[in-house]
Amino acid sequence: MQENEPKTRGWENPVAKFFVGFISIVVYAYLMFVIVFLTVWLIDVQNFYPDEKLITKVFPSGIDHPSNTSIMESFFESVPIAPKEWQPWIWNFLVLSIWTGHHSLFARPMMKELLGEASRGEVSINRSFYCAVAAVILHVLLLSW
Repeated sequence: MQENEPKTRGWENPVAKFFVGFISIVVYAYLMFVIVFLTVWLIDVQNFYPDEKLITKVFPSGIDHPSNTSIMESFFESVPIAPKEWQPWIWNFLVLSIWTGHHSLFARPMMKELLGEASRGEVSINRSFYCAVAAVILHVLLLSW
């Protein structure tokens, strides 16, 4: 192997490269959807177009229009730790803390080394996994705010 040729850590197989590329594209498309969802959620587009059915189906919640509190309610049914009035505050703090903790923890060089982060030029699925987890946590936060 020449010095400037990228290392692949066992990803020489074209099917594996295709799989990693496909998963990466799907994850980044979902991440872009969640970023658009965040923007629509912050703007609270439902205030501007209350009768638009497509917007409410694709983006079912806004900062002033909660859509799905069943996740939070089922959590507090199984773990009754707070009065009913405090539950939304605790839930939002908990999910936001998980999201920020994930961002802080996985940005550290020690964690990247522990997970076997690919060096420059190597094929790896770690970054896609990190983005997928961050997008799912943010999406859950926005849906259950």
